[in-house]
Amino acid sequence: MAEVDLDGVGVSINRTTMLRDVTAHVGGGQFAAVVGPSGSGKSTVLRAIAGLVPISTGVVSIGGDDMAGIATNHRDLAMVFQNPALFPNRSVRRNVAFPLELRHEAVDEIRQRVDAEARAMRIEGLLLKRPDELSQGEEQLVQIVRAFVRVPRVLLLDEPFASLDPGLTVHMRREIGTLQAGYGVTTVMATNDPDDAMTLADWLIVVERGTVVQSGTPSDVWLTPATLGAAISTGPLAIIEVTVARRDHGLVLTAGAVSDDPSTSFTHRVAAPTFADRIGDRMILGVRPAHAVIDARGPVRAVVDRVLPGQPLTLWCRCGGQSLTATLEPGVAAPARGEVVGVRIEHVVVFDRLTELAIT
Repeated sequence: MAEVDLDGVGVSINRTTMLRDVTAHVGGGQFAAVVGPSGSGKSTVLRAIAGLVPISTGVVSIGGDDMAGIATNHRDLAMVFQNPALFPNRSVRRNVAFPLELRHEAVDEIRQRVDAEARAMRIEGLLLKRPDELSQGEEQLVQIVRAFVRVPRVLLLDEPFASLDPGLTVHMRREIGTLQAGYGVTTVMATNDPDDAMTLADWLIVVERGTVVQSGTPSDVWLTPATLGAAISTGPLAIIEVTVARRDHGLVLTAGAVSDDPSTSFTHRVAAPTFADRIGDRMILGVRPAHAVIDARGPVRAVVDRVLPGQPLTLWCRCGGQSLTATLEPGVAAPARGEVVGVRIEHVVVFDRLTELAIT
């Protein structure tokens, strides 16, 4: 179980800075997800670990060993790319077996390992096929099985579910989580899908504009994101543009016109002294669906746009001229479209509109 460390890593390609002073730690046996918007540098972080791009500054180490000058094929890692890369002239069985053949494993051992992994990922029926007979999703499955079968020190996953349909993605998340935990392989996954990150990872590394803005457990980043981007990268978030104002009862964050129409007026009271010297400043209020609960006595009034099926039920609402997703508690009757409801907001995160940094 090798640790992975990046210390002040910078990467420049054709005079374009891709990574800047990236520092991150992934513990041995840990499953880390590198999250952030498209173009933020997530895949470049993985490529720097693998040695597929030269680093201009800093140090990449695996298992405490500096990887400077160590070629990719000598780092004892496996990488699954977003686009499947299989040998077209080999069957699926021989594609999966290839890393073991390179290590000159015994023929019987190779067969047993390939069969075991194929059963675990439910691709036994594909073993005799060639890559050109597979769907794109099946190719990705084969690539993932090939990465696991060799039990590398480090496994790198670059958007591994991008080509899979939703049903297969759910299955793959479950199977990869089981395999990773069983083998204890240190795994680093780049993804911009919050479901991937929050379902699989036990450590998050949030990257924006080529640098790390936050690291922590999924629950910590979800609850107290350091930036608006970190909040968006970890799950659904209603974004309401508000202004800090002083009312008779204290400081509030308000949106829309002062009106009796709940679809165009929004007010959320704040007690934090942080806002006392920011009267008139514009902010961004972030609210998770789980933290906006439909409650007849809730101080925020909203108009229901749509009730979404599922458990728990969620509602799309309008308030302050903007959208809010709220949760309906079990046993409460679902309101009709157009109905005015009360909303109890249990937790918010406020971001500076210009810097998008969280205000604590």
